[in-house]
Amino acid sequence: MIAKLLLAFAVLLLQETATLTSLIFATHKGVYPASVIHILFLIATLIDIVAGYFLGRFLKRKFPRSKVGAFVDRLAKLFSFRESRYKRWLALFLLGNFSFPWLNSCIAGYMELPFWESAFFNLLGDILYYASLWLIAIGAASLFKNFYYGLIAAIVFGMAVILVIRFLRSKKYGTRL
Repeated sequence: MIAKLLLAFAVLLLQETATLTSLIFATHKGVYPASVIHILFLIATLIDIVAGYFLGRFLKRKFPRSKVGAFVDRLAKLFSFRESRYKRWLALFLLGNFSFPWLNSCIAGYMELPFWESAFFNLLGDILYYASLWLIAIGAASLFKNFYYGLIAAIVFGMAVILVIRFLRSKKYGTRL
């Protein structure tokens, strides 16, 4: 059981949509205890946030005028990070919902935003992402009684939602997928 939980922790640490959806689906079907997966999710997310933030601070110190810096500056203008505190909170929350927590915290660390502020709103956004994947897994489980069909449906639907969001974002901001 410990090996299965270590594998689950690794999946939660990476937070890639297909594997995370399959883990949540398996948890919903009783393969893993849900309370343990929730705790592992919070621990993995906090590790991602802390590591990403300090990676961003390190990159800012070592490479202040790099392509990474130019990218972060464009992102700051896009999301209005520097305009007001409330816009920054909303942007951190939305990024936490649609992107990896380590990447969001890396950007926040590079921009020298306050750690607790970025950690709190990234965590809230990531919890919303996690809850939406739970809803996808529960919906797939209710549609398909067969474990494997439900698992495939959960993965496909989860990936479809992410692809639609990325497509809409690319149309709005003119970026590539």
